[in-house]
Amino acid sequence: MSALRGAWDRFWFAPAPTETLGVVRAAIGFTFVLKMIGTWGLYRGWDGLKLRLPHHEKLAHGAFRLPVPGFEWLPPLDAATLAQGEALVLGLAVLFTVGLFTRLAGALLTGCIAYWLLISQWNYLHHVNTYVWIFALLTLGPCGDHFSADALIRRGLARLRGQPAPAPPVRPVLHQRMLQVFIAVLYITTTLGKLTPAWIDGSFMGSLAAQGWLKGPWKSALLQTVPPSVMGWWTLFAEGLLGVGLWHPKSRRVAAWCGVTLHLGIDMVMNVTTFSYLMISSYLAFADPRMGANRLEINRSRPAQGALRWIVPLLDWGRRLRVVEGEQGLRFVPGDGSRARSGADALAAVLGLLPATFLVGLWVDLGSGAWARRRPA
Repeated sequence: MSALRGAWDRFWFAPAPTETLGVVRAAIGFTFVLKMIGTWGLYRGWDGLKLRLPHHEKLAHGAFRLPVPGFEWLPPLDAATLAQGEALVLGLAVLFTVGLFTRLAGALLTGCIAYWLLISQWNYLHHVNTYVWIFALLTLGPCGDHFSADALIRRGLARLRGQPAPAPPVRPVLHQRMLQVFIAVLYITTTLGKLTPAWIDGSFMGSLAAQGWLKGPWKSALLQTVPPSVMGWWTLFAEGLLGVGLWHPKSRRVAAWCGVTLHLGIDMVMNVTTFSYLMISSYLAFADPRMGANRLEINRSRPAQGALRWIVPLLDWGRRLRVVEGEQGLRFVPGDGSRARSGADALAAVLGLLPATFLVGLWVDLGSGAWARRRPA
């Protein structure tokens, strides 16, 4: 019993760095800012600066007011107040993304969006509800410790006082675990909700295509490449795998690959604005809290390797790699203590970690890794 209790405590409360929370905050906050300024993703791109939160046309016809049961007492907002609220939310989203007054901005941002959800028919929107929960969990956690203007200000004030820079904080991993549980539960329940005959036999996606629900400039190319029935099966498989596969290091990257391809496919033919990018960004919550635990050793005297010193950090948006000078040339040292990889095998591992090359690089890495494991140690 004591061993079980110890495992429980380590899972929820083990001390860990907080860099991952900062990366998740910046990535998801950025997707929300994109939504606010009128970004449609692959479906349409960007068609000019437009604040997109409430449905103004529904408000004009008196249809926007449909509060959540039990919250009818909250006062409704008129069009002018909603417009001011949109500007306020955009400003708070920018502050939260860059990490300035992080917790205050996060609390106000969460409260404003939650208010709109509670007083209007906007409450059924899965996309915005997901934002509210993630913003709330990030605000409760120490997501401003790293990659934030608040952290820069703290370090700057320490220098002005002639003090050493504050040591990176180590806190209980609880808040990262809460994000992970939320994302996993979201995918598991979504998968269970789709276990209906129409989804299982593939007819649901076929009916969407037949009724014209799939649109956008990519529609024809996607439908000619992937039949609607395969889309339905892939949705069930990818969402189910994400619900469990993100937890395990050996299946995490394959699950994330499935999720990225699923959501990019949705984004190509459906008007979901930035929902796909929100969900893809949420996978960062499962990253190792020890940011930079993986190490790439290079020899700067070789021009090709020297270029990696600035190319890799530029593309390493999740801050998963440290590029250092080494004595053995190009060498990748995993943070999990597994076997180091050299030469082209090391480059394949790096391609599989960088977001910009992840979709192709993962499979190059897996193939290279399988070959490396067959070699004698």
